Amino acid sequence: HAVMTHFSFLATGDHHFDEHRRFDECQRIHRFVSDEAHRLAVDAVLSGGDLHDRASTPDERHAVADWLTGLGRPFVLAKGNHDKPRDCTLLSRLKSTYPILVEEAAGIHHVGPAAILAVAWPNRASIAAMLGQPVSGSAIDDVAREALRNVLRAFGMQLAQHQGPRILLMHAMVDGAITSTGQPLIGSELRIGLEDVALSQADIVILDHIHAPQDWVFGGMPIIYTGSPYRTAYGEVEAKSVVHATFDWEPEGDRRMQMA
Repeated sequence: HAVMTHFSFLATGDHHFDEHRRFDECQRIHRFVSDEAHRLAVDAVLSGGDLHDRASTPDERHAVADWLTGLGRPFVLAKGNHDKPRDCTLLSRLKSTYPILVEEAAGIHHVGPAAILAVAWPNRASIAAMLGQPVSGSAIDDVAREALRNVLRAFGMQLAQHQGPRILLMHAMVDGAITSTGQPLIGSELRIGLEDVALSQADIVILDHIHAPQDWVFGGMPIIYTGSPYRTAYGEVEAKSVVHATFDWEPEGDRRMQMA
């Protein structure tokens, strides 16, 4: 008989550790997330980015470090538009029992049997710089979006070869997403479609950037905004959440996934 394999994770994002705004509430909720990770005995915690609200302060860095080292399992972060390069570098240097994996561009990270394609915030300017050629006017939107499609398509071909759970973790603005009341959107918005994220060939897509939880199914693929785990602004009135997903599968057999 084939052996059934299990993999589960918690997904969250848009943390916005900010000592000047609801800092006690932020830390309390993140302690709850950590407690849930232990209670559910998940294999990993995933974040779609925006750990900080801006360039971090020492108190904010200490709070984040305490949370991450207390999770007691691997942590994967896709850099958000609020995250600063220096803060991401510091995260990867934390002394932790389990790996803290930070993606500032795009790449596949393996955690146990899972392959996680992490894609950082894809703004127009960074993609134009990556292309190494001048692009001006309205053409930048089409060029940048096609460049992002090519990234997802190329990594999707690699992901499709993986036998275990395949996850896309991304900080992005998806067409049709409804923003939270009172949520300011910072940065140059490069919008992508559900058909674009489907190029990843993932079993599940975890998104952040929009603070209001919402989800779709595209071609059988669940696409989920986790939303922020707490009300980062008083104008946010919707219920908050984190995502818990469990994969059960047999090698060369059926693949099943449950979410809560």
